[in-house]
Amino acid sequence: MPALVPVNNTLGALFIGTILSSIIYGVTWLQVYSYYNSHSSRDRWPLKSFVAFLMLIDSANVAFIIHTNYYTSVTNFGDYQSLQFVPWSLPVRLCLTHGSSRNLQKQTSL
Repeated sequence: MPALVPVNNTLGALFIGTILSSIIYGVTWLQVYSYYNSHSSRDRWPLKSFVAFLMLIDSANVAFIIHTNYYTSVTNFGDYQSLQFVPWSLPVRLCLTHGSSRNLQKQTSL
């Protein structure tokens, strides 16, 4: 049975974005692993802790993306009225992303 409202442009894009974001997140973990195993010995603890902090923020970012996708696609499956409202995790994710990029720009400008 076809959907009453076409959700290909909304939920489809959200699903593809979640998959791509998860792939990039895995590549980032690989880079952090490589940094701590090979290159972190010559860096001081502030840089090492900053890398860990950024990875923690990135992990929370991916968790909020997955929550948004789950809330929209699974929890409210078939409830087309819920597509009019933004789940709480999306604005939190945007604030988190803004804060982390601001910190990163501040750190790299020193």
